[in-house]
Amino acid sequence: MKSAKMHGKTIEAGAGAPERAMCPHCGAEVLLRRRKNIDGESWYWRQKAGESRGCPGRSLTPISNSYRKEI
Repeated sequence: MKSAKMHGKTIEAGAGAPERAMCPHCGAEVLLRRRKNIDGESWYWRQKAGESRGCPGRSLTPISNSYRKEI
């Protein structure tokens, strides 16, 4: 997710953001992450593993391995 909450204020993911904040949907702790890409880098918030599995802000898209061929 691109935004999180800290002390009641909405903060955007980015280089100057704090390392930890709260999910705006469920209140669980989120961690700031950085992904390097061709255009430089992308910042986002990610919930801690195993927390708030029912949160609407969490990405629930399953990863498909359909491209793999059986050997």
